Amino acid sequence: MLGLLVALVVTGPVEPGCSIEGAVRLQQGGKALSPAGRVVVFVDTAKPRLPPPPERRPHQIRQVGRQFEPRLKVVVVNDTVEFVNEDKDEHSVFSNSDTDTFDFPASRKGKTGVRPFLNAGPVMIQCDRHGWMRTDVLVVKNPFYAVLDATGRFKLEGLPPGTYGLVAWERNDGRATVEVKGCRTATDVGTITLDANPDRPLLRRDSTDYPWELKNPY
Repeated sequence: MLGLLVALVVTGPVEPGCSIEGAVRLQQGGKALSPAGRVVVFVDTAKPRLPPPPERRPHQIRQVGRQFEPRLKVVVVNDTVEFVNEDKDEHSVFSNSDTDTFDFPASRKGKTGVRPFLNAGPVMIQCDRHGWMRTDVLVVKNPFYAVLDATGRFKLEGLPPGTYGLVAWERNDGRATVEVKGCRTATDVGTITLDANPDRPLLRRDSTDYPWELKNPY
Protein backbone atom coordinates (compact mmCIF):
# COMPACT_ATOMS: atom_id res chain seq x y z
CA MET A 1 0.00 0.00 0.00
CA LEU A 2 1.37 3.33 -1.00
CA GLY A 3 0.78 6.22 1.37
CA LEU A 4 0.97 9.85 0.32
CA LEU A 5 1.77 12.58 2.87
CA VAL A 6 1.16 16.18 1.90
CA ALA A 7 2.48 18.96 4.14
CA LEU A 8 1.16 22.53 3.93
CA VAL A 9 3.62 25.15 5.07
CA VAL A 10 2.59 28.79 5.61
CA THR A 11 5.46 31.23 5.65
CA GLY A 12 5.63 34.89 6.62
CA PRO A 13 4.20 36.79 9.58
CA VAL A 14 0.47 36.62 10.29
CA GLU A 15 -0.95 40.11 10.95
CA PRO A 16 -3.22 40.03 14.01
CA GLY A 17 -6.56 41.80 13.83
CA CYS A 18 -7.66 44.82 15.82
CA SER A 19 -10.55 44.76 18.25
CA ILE A 20 -11.62 47.66 20.47
CA GLU A 21 -13.63 47.26 23.64
CA GLY A 22 -14.61 49.31 26.64
CA ALA A 23 -17.59 50.75 28.45
CA VAL A 24 -19.67 53.94 28.38
CA ARG A 25 -20.94 55.72 31.47
CA LEU A 26 -23.94 57.81 30.48
CA GLN A 27 -24.79 60.66 32.82
CA GLN A 28 -26.87 63.81 33.02
CA GLY A 29 -26.30 66.42 35.70
CA GLY A 30 -23.93 64.01 37.42
CA LYS A 31 -26.61 61.30 37.67
CA ALA A 32 -25.97 57.95 35.97
CA LEU A 33 -28.45 56.91 33.27
CA SER A 34 -28.97 53.56 31.59
CA PRO A 35 -27.40 53.53 28.10
CA ALA A 36 -29.68 50.71 26.94
CA GLY A 37 -31.24 51.49 23.58
CA ARG A 38 -30.00 55.08 23.53
CA VAL A 39 -26.20 54.95 23.14
CA VAL A 40 -24.16 53.82 20.14
CA VAL A 41 -20.38 53.49 19.85
CA PHE A 42 -19.08 53.61 16.29
CA VAL A 43 -15.90 54.05 14.24
CA ASP A 44 -16.02 57.52 12.70
CA THR A 45 -12.51 57.91 11.25
CA ALA A 46 -9.88 55.38 10.19
CA LYS A 47 -6.25 55.47 9.01
CA PRO A 48 -5.80 53.78 6.63
CA ARG A 49 -9.29 54.24 5.25
CA LEU A 50 -11.72 51.37 5.62
CA PRO A 51 -13.07 49.72 2.46
CA PRO A 52 -16.39 51.02 1.08
CA PRO A 53 -19.54 49.90 2.91
CA PRO A 54 -21.15 46.64 1.76
CA GLU A 55 -24.08 46.60 -0.60
CA ARG A 56 -27.24 48.44 0.43
CA ARG A 57 -29.11 46.56 3.18
CA PRO A 58 -32.83 46.80 4.00
CA HIS A 59 -34.14 47.62 7.49
CA GLN A 60 -37.61 48.12 8.93
CA ILE A 61 -39.19 50.45 11.48
CA ARG A 62 -42.76 49.68 12.56
CA GLN A 63 -45.50 51.93 13.90
CA VAL A 64 -47.31 49.78 16.43
CA GLY A 65 -49.20 50.62 19.62
CA ARG A 66 -48.84 54.31 18.72
CA GLN A 67 -45.07 54.08 19.02
CA PHE A 68 -42.16 53.56 16.66
CA GLU A 69 -40.40 50.22 17.05
CA PRO A 70 -37.49 50.18 17.49
CA ARG A 71 -36.90 53.58 19.08
CA LEU A 72 -33.31 53.58 17.79
CA LYS A 73 -32.01 52.11 14.54
CA VAL A 74 -28.42 52.18 13.23
CA VAL A 75 -27.87 51.89 9.49
CA VAL A 76 -24.84 52.24 7.22
CA VAL A 77 -24.72 54.92 4.52
CA ASN A 78 -26.85 53.86 1.51
CA ASP A 79 -28.98 51.42 3.54
CA THR A 80 -32.75 51.70 3.21
CA VAL A 81 -35.49 51.71 5.87
CA GLU A 82 -39.03 50.55 5.22
CA PHE A 83 -41.63 52.22 7.44
CA VAL A 84 -44.70 50.10 8.16
CA ASN A 85 -47.90 51.25 9.89
CA GLU A 86 -49.33 48.28 11.80
CA ASP A 87 -51.95 50.30 13.70
CA LYS A 88 -55.56 51.09 12.87
CA ASP A 89 -54.65 54.74 13.49
CA GLU A 90 -53.51 57.00 10.70
CA HIS A 91 -49.80 57.79 11.06
CA SER A 92 -47.29 59.85 9.14
CA VAL A 93 -43.49 59.70 8.99
CA PHE A 94 -41.36 62.81 8.70
CA SER A 95 -38.01 64.30 9.64
CA ASN A 96 -36.85 67.90 9.85
CA SER A 97 -33.28 66.85 10.66
CA ASP A 98 -30.40 68.64 8.94
CA THR A 99 -28.93 65.27 7.94
CA ASP A 100 -32.05 64.21 6.06
CA THR A 101 -35.38 66.00 5.61
CA PHE A 102 -38.36 64.07 4.25
CA ASP A 103 -42.10 63.64 4.65
CA PHE A 104 -44.26 60.61 3.82
CA PRO A 105 -48.01 61.13 3.37
CA ALA A 106 -50.18 59.91 6.22
CA SER A 107 -51.31 56.31 5.86
CA ARG A 108 -53.41 53.69 7.56
CA LYS A 109 -52.42 50.07 8.13
CA GLY A 110 -49.90 48.93 5.54
CA LYS A 111 -46.55 50.08 4.20
CA THR A 112 -45.92 53.82 4.58
CA GLY A 113 -42.79 54.12 2.46
CA VAL A 114 -39.13 53.27 1.92
CA ARG A 115 -36.30 55.76 2.49
CA PRO A 116 -32.63 55.43 1.49
CA PHE A 117 -30.26 57.13 3.95
CA LEU A 118 -27.39 58.64 1.97
CA ASN A 119 -25.71 60.95 4.50
CA ALA A 120 -23.94 60.03 7.73
CA GLY A 121 -25.39 61.55 10.89
CA PRO A 122 -28.42 61.43 13.20
CA VAL A 123 -31.98 61.62 11.88
CA MET A 124 -34.85 62.20 14.33
CA ILE A 125 -38.14 60.89 12.92
CA GLN A 126 -41.66 61.68 14.14
CA CYS A 127 -45.35 61.24 13.37
CA ASP A 128 -47.26 64.42 12.61
CA ARG A 129 -50.46 62.88 14.02
CA HIS A 130 -49.09 61.89 17.45
CA GLY A 131 -46.71 64.24 19.23
CA TRP A 132 -45.07 61.67 21.51
CA MET A 133 -43.98 59.33 18.70
CA ARG A 134 -40.26 59.48 17.99
CA THR A 135 -37.57 57.20 16.62
CA ASP A 136 -33.95 57.97 15.81
CA VAL A 137 -31.92 56.66 12.90
CA LEU A 138 -28.15 57.00 13.22
CA VAL A 139 -26.46 56.71 9.84
CA VAL A 140 -22.83 55.59 10.15
CA LYS A 141 -20.05 55.29 7.59
CA ASN A 142 -19.14 51.63 8.14
CA PRO A 143 -20.47 48.49 9.85
CA PHE A 144 -18.21 48.84 12.91
CA TYR A 145 -20.66 49.95 15.60
CA ALA A 146 -22.36 48.67 18.75
CA VAL A 147 -25.74 49.56 20.24
CA LEU A 148 -25.28 49.41 24.01
CA ASP A 149 -27.35 47.45 26.49
CA ALA A 150 -27.75 48.18 30.22
CA THR A 151 -24.19 47.02 30.99
CA GLY A 152 -22.70 49.83 28.89
CA ARG A 153 -20.07 47.46 27.47
CA PHE A 154 -19.07 47.35 23.79
CA LYS A 155 -16.65 45.43 21.58
CA LEU A 156 -15.85 46.18 17.94
CA GLU A 157 -14.13 43.26 16.22
CA GLY A 158 -12.65 42.46 12.82
CA LEU A 159 -10.96 45.81 12.23
CA PRO A 160 -7.77 45.89 10.16
CA PRO A 161 -4.69 47.28 11.91
CA GLY A 162 -4.83 51.06 12.03
CA THR A 163 -5.67 54.20 13.97
CA TYR A 164 -9.32 54.84 14.75
CA GLY A 165 -11.49 57.65 16.00
CA LEU A 166 -14.40 56.33 18.07
CA VAL A 167 -17.57 58.24 18.88
CA ALA A 168 -19.90 57.44 21.75
CA TRP A 169 -23.26 59.00 20.82
CA GLU A 170 -26.59 59.30 22.60
CA ARG A 171 -29.96 59.94 20.95
CA ASN A 172 -30.11 63.64 21.87
CA ASP A 173 -26.77 64.10 20.08
CA GLY A 174 -24.47 64.11 23.08
CA ARG A 175 -21.02 62.91 21.98
CA ALA A 176 -17.69 61.80 23.40
CA THR A 177 -14.67 60.89 21.23
CA VAL A 178 -11.68 58.61 21.76
CA GLU A 179 -8.65 58.06 19.51
CA VAL A 180 -7.14 54.58 19.35
CA LYS A 181 -3.66 54.76 17.82
CA GLY A 182 -1.88 51.88 16.11
CA CYS A 183 -4.43 49.21 17.00
CA ARG A 184 -3.16 45.76 15.98
CA THR A 185 -4.64 43.47 18.61
CA ALA A 186 -7.24 43.53 21.39
CA THR A 187 -7.37 47.04 22.89
CA ASP A 188 -9.40 48.16 25.92
CA VAL A 189 -10.12 51.90 26.03
CA GLY A 190 -11.56 51.78 29.55
CA THR A 191 -14.67 53.75 30.49
CA ILE A 192 -15.88 56.65 28.35
CA THR A 193 -17.96 59.28 30.16
CA LEU A 194 -20.80 60.59 27.99
CA ASP A 195 -23.02 63.53 28.98
CA ALA A 196 -26.61 63.22 27.77
CA ASN A 197 -28.29 66.28 26.34
CA PRO A 198 -31.86 67.25 27.31
CA ASP A 199 -34.61 65.68 25.21
CA ARG A 200 -35.12 67.49 21.95
CA PRO A 201 -38.40 69.39 21.53
CA LEU A 202 -40.90 67.53 19.36
CA LEU A 203 -42.52 69.89 16.87
CA ARG A 204 -44.87 69.23 13.99
CA ARG A 205 -43.84 69.00 10.36
CA ASP A 206 -44.41 72.76 9.92
CA SER A 207 -42.28 73.46 13.07
CA THR A 208 -45.31 74.47 15.15
CA ASP A 209 -46.16 72.96 18.53
CA TYR A 210 -48.54 70.01 18.74
CA PRO A 211 -51.99 70.85 20.12
CA TRP A 212 -52.58 69.53 23.63
CA GLU A 213 -54.73 66.56 22.52
CA LEU A 214 -51.90 65.28 20.30
CA LYS A 215 -49.10 65.60 22.87
CA ASN A 216 -49.83 62.64 25.15
CA PRO A 217 -50.69 58.96 24.59
CA TYR A 218 -54.34 58.16 25.25
